[in-house]
Amino acid sequence: MASEAELEIQQHLSLYLAGKLQRYEFEDWLIPTLWDLAESNDDAARELAGHINNLIAETSCGDRSMESLQEELTRIARPFSEFQPKPFMISKPEENELDFGITRKPPMAAVRPIGGLEERRVSVG
Repeated sequence: MASEAELEIQQHLSLYLAGKLQRYEFEDWLIPTLWDLAESNDDAARELAGHINNLIAETSCGDRSMESLQEELTRIARPFSEFQPKPFMISKPEENELDFGITRKPPMAAVRPIGGLEERRVSVG
């Protein structure tokens, strides 16, 4: 199982790969994290951060292309994506007519709408 530090590195890496962080922003976050990990017992997180840092350094020196960097970082991020929760869809709940003239949507699991349950008065003829 990945450590908390590994998951945090992967999260920032995913943001970079998705284009939500610029490379300099990712590096600005990664370097202090790498320094913090130097004194940590988390060998896997330290190795991951160090490998990413080396890839970026190779690109900065011109020893690696941006395309190669993206491919390698994507390859590194792939094992972590297997542990991420998969998106799911919730079907729209049907409306039910209750005996006392109020139509309510059935509650969904433990999730309640912010404004409470919607109520609608129905005239009973």
